[in-house]
Formats: sequence, structure tokens, C-alpha cells
Amino acid sequence: MLELADEGVVDLEAATVRIAFDPLFLSLTSVSNGDVTAGFSLTVGPPSGGSPTEVLISLSSLLGPVTGISGSLLVAHFDIRASAPLGQTPVLFQSADTDYDIPATFGTVTVAGAAVPEAGSAPLLALGLTCLIAASGRRRAATGRAS
Repeated sequence: MLELADEGVVDLEAATVRIAFDPLFLSLTSVSNGDVTAGFSLTVGPPSGGSPTEVLISLSSLLGPVTGISGSLLVAHFDIRASAPLGQTPVLFQSADTDYDIPATFGTVTVAGAAVPEAGSAPLLALGLTCLIAASGRRRAATGRAS
């Protein structure tokens, strides 16, 4: 989840934000209004060039400008692709118009691998558990005879 937030919003009536990311690592699943832009209309689409690595998000208010509010403007939800290579990938937030200025802000997403047991580990684990259960059964049987 990536959240664009602002403190002390002044006369926000419309804004277009550009998010750029590497589609080998990430896929954009949804974008929603933040608490500051709850009454705004929201449009999500590719830029005019049609690049799959960029998304334009346009916010506009039919009720007039928002002033003096702090909080989130929009929330973008991403999924990390199952086929993503391990490593880091940048994500860029930037304004795509001059009405609302967002300097180019970079963040990174780190894709790290989880420890996966080797294919031969499961049979060895099963064999070990079977031996423990058998040994436990023998002890119970021996304890029952001694009583």
C-alpha cells in the first residue's frame, strides 16, 4: 500500500498524480480516495503515451476546493508479482500538472525470498516423526508391562 498524504492542504480542487513502477515487480490492484479527498471523483488510467509502467490518477471536486485539512489524498494498493526477481525496485510519485505540485518522491520496494525447504526435507521429516512415534509406542508398551 502506498499513501500520498499532505499537511495543511490549501485550495485543492483538482490534481493529477503520476505513479511510475516496474511491472516486473509490481501490479497496481486498486486506487482509492484518501480522507482529504473523500468527496472527489477519481479517475485512474495510463498516461497519454500508454506506458505500462506509469499510471495517472486524477482527482477533482465538484463541491469546491478543500482547504486547511491534513491527511491522505489517495491510497494505491499494489501486489508483488509471484514471478518478481529478488531485489529492490523504485516507485515514483510525482505531480503531472501544475495545479498541485508534488516534487518527485522516490520510494523502494524490496522483494526478499522466504526460506523454502528442499524437496528431500519432507520425506526425511516424515521418517523422523515415524521413528519418534514408534519409539514412544514402545516406551508405553514397556511401561505397561512393568506395572
